[in-house]
Amino acid sequence: MGFTKFCAALLNHPDTELQAIPQTMLDQGLEALSGPRSSSITRRAAGFPMLFLCIVSGENPAQARPLLTRCIQTLLALASTALPQDWDQTLDLPQVCALHVLQTLVHGAGLGSALLRHATPMVALALQGLGSPCWAMRNAAIQLFSALTSRLLGQKRSRAEGSPAEGLSLPAFLGQHPQLGTVLLAELGAATTGGPRLRPALHAVLTLLAQLQPGPDGPDSPSARFLEPLLGLAASPIYAVRAMAAKALVPVVPPPQRPALLLRLARQLPAPGGVRSHNALHGHLLQMQALLAPAPGSDGLLAEALCPVALQLEARGWLLTPAQRCPLVRAAFLQVLALLPASLSPGFMQSIREAISAELGSFTLGKEPGCAELQVGSAVLHQTMARFTCSEAARLADSERIGAVCSLLQQPNPDVQLAILSWVIEGEGDKCEELEKALRLTLLENLQSVLRDRRNKEFLKLYLEALMHLCRNPSSWSQEASPKLQGSSSACVEMLLLMMETEHPGPDLLFQALCATSLLLALGFGDKDSPVVWRWVAVLEACSRSLSAEVLRLAAARSLQTAGMEVLRRSLGAAHPWLVPAALRVINVGIHLLQDEEQEVRHEAAGFASLVEHSVGEPGGGGCVLVQGNVGLLGLLQLLPWEFGHHPDTFGSLLQHLPVLDLRSIVEELEANKAPSLYKEDEPNVFAEPAVLAQQLLPFLLQLLEKVPDASPLHASALCWLEATGPGVLRDLRYCKDLWSQGAVARWWMKALGCAKLRAALAVLLVRARLVAHALRVLGESHGAILGLGCDVQELEQELALVQGLLAQHGLAPAPSQGDAPREPGSLPGNN
Repeated sequence: MGFTKFCAALLNHPDTELQAIPQTMLDQGLEALSGPRSSSITRRAAGFPMLFLCIVSGENPAQARPLLTRCIQTLLALASTALPQDWDQTLDLPQVCALHVLQTLVHGAGLGSALLRHATPMVALALQGLGSPCWAMRNAAIQLFSALTSRLLGQKRSRAEGSPAEGLSLPAFLGQHPQLGTVLLAELGAATTGGPRLRPALHAVLTLLAQLQPGPDGPDSPSARFLEPLLGLAASPIYAVRAMAAKALVPVVPPPQRPALLLRLARQLPAPGGVRSHNALHGHLLQMQALLAPAPGSDGLLAEALCPVALQLEARGWLLTPAQRCPLVRAAFLQVLALLPASLSPGFMQSIREAISAELGSFTLGKEPGCAELQVGSAVLHQTMARFTCSEAARLADSERIGAVCSLLQQPNPDVQLAILSWVIEGEGDKCEELEKALRLTLLENLQSVLRDRRNKEFLKLYLEALMHLCRNPSSWSQEASPKLQGSSSACVEMLLLMMETEHPGPDLLFQALCATSLLLALGFGDKDSPVVWRWVAVLEACSRSLSAEVLRLAAARSLQTAGMEVLRRSLGAAHPWLVPAALRVINVGIHLLQDEEQEVRHEAAGFASLVEHSVGEPGGGGCVLVQGNVGLLGLLQLLPWEFGHHPDTFGSLLQHLPVLDLRSIVEELEANKAPSLYKEDEPNVFAEPAVLAQQLLPFLLQLLEKVPDASPLHASALCWLEATGPGVLRDLRYCKDLWSQGAVARWWMKALGCAKLRAALAVLLVRARLVAHALRVLGESHGAILGLGCDVQELEQELALVQGLLAQHGLAPAPSQGDAPREPGSLPGNN
């Protein structure tokens, strides 16, 4: 930024000699860039790109930009130079560095439309670089092409801003860059007119075209020239080219012209025995599938317009039967049929169901295909058939078809099972409540057997994820689940806990396992299940730690809303006193997760706090309003003294959130004045603010101490804490007094002001000191002498006020208020 402003100042200076300095620097930089290198290879040309970007960004955008034009033209010429025969991949090549500089210029935010004037030669250069024998050249070329694509197409819209259909259309794109269309068309033409099968730049061109949108144009528009080359790529022997060519065809054909093209493609489908190329047949089916797929936010083509296409497809129904030997072609044909069910005749739909039943029925009968019958693509075919069956069941809501889906889910074919589970997870069946209910009960009924045989971890993860998706609203199905579980809930929870405790599953499976365990516990547990509840709490705490993966902390936050709420609700009644310690630990997890660094985790934890505020002591939580995270944190802190203030573990539970920071080591590190290490490990949770949390905890801790009766367990708990903490707090207060009263901090005072760890440690020390003083006052001043504090309450409060005053003078603490001054015994301290 500073160098850019310096160049701008020179270019706008009235002195011509000063104006010429940026051009001189540019020429010297270009000369150095094109010269030979003797050093080792650098990453993305090191600092060279930023040098050129700063110089050309200093030009006035409202005037001609000769430096930018000169820079780009020189770089284009340098990057187009052929590599020497003896090029060394261990050294920087000028051609590679030139591509990296161009990429940086394209990313430059201030260059805008001035740079787009050079888009065509840069795209041509990037496509040329993709075919280079040098890896560094190809790597730089693909990065440049990606940057150009983002610049040419503009920033992608988010879901909230609009649908992808609002993007740049192909006619508009070609109107803005007419010469660029010729470059892209030449690459497509070279790929379809013979020559080498491998065209390194072809996939990049197809990717660019696929990101555009169709526009209103006629047969004579520039985009019509792309139609035939793309149709010709359907016969490519490379699957990725066929698939991407089908996607690139969508922006070329406007929706009104698609029925005619679909009819043309349907008529080209062969009759039995007429298949000349399976690649071409498969490519045509992929193109039909892409043209039939509805754009986001639209209903697709009208069923009446597709009736002629459907008739042609029905006449070629043999492509779905075993007479067509290629499973991938059969799967692609079925995917096309799945996109126009309203246009197909009932008789043909029945034949489709019979073909699927004949193909998948052997698994229902327990017959495994022999080795001779296995074919490449058979798994894809079976998965496509299973998904088609699910879609038809959701569309028609027919009990027979719903039963067929549930039967398929219990087949021994893993491909079919995985397809149905994936279909459920994608939310395709959310609109059919009958199908969701049947699948939910089927998954619950077979859960124990799936957990018993859990060798396939990927299948188990998908199974649990699908179950959680179907059970996302437990209040609507909890009663119907009990008969299906038939007492197996406890066994399922036991197996899930055993897996999480001993088998060390990956984070994704552990996420699903914890959520499923919490869901089953929320259905109900009794006093005999107390060991299970304690094990669940231990797993919950382990997953909620700051060092755990984000997905595990998210699972812990979601589990609070299911089993966590059930544990908390039952603990408030007199019938389950053993649940109170578990409820305290659950609340502690909620408090901890409300301070998590990930917003999604805090949002889920806020949902738990909202349920607590809305429905503690009441069954269910309908109509709950989500509270903000900080409000939820305050509500959980209030809940502890209000509902559990009598319990001896409550005081210690709150103290767990009062951080313990080593003040002396922090000060010694500041005094050492060492340079900060770039490799120092980051804090596990950068969002948490220990100083703020300590101030929030103080009034609740003081409130608990006020309720301490003599000879109670809470009295003993507070006394133990005072014995362990009091002497250390007094030592730290005197250490601060000596340190800041002698002026020893003058050398590193400014550094101390910017040290967040020191400020947090001092804030926590002041909170602990106030808590110790109040504990002495409530528990009896005689304990001060017994514990070896060597001072009474008034002396401790005077020491605290003196230290806080010294810290306030140095800007490290708020000034002492009247509430911080020494008070008469028995008076309630104010909350600072």
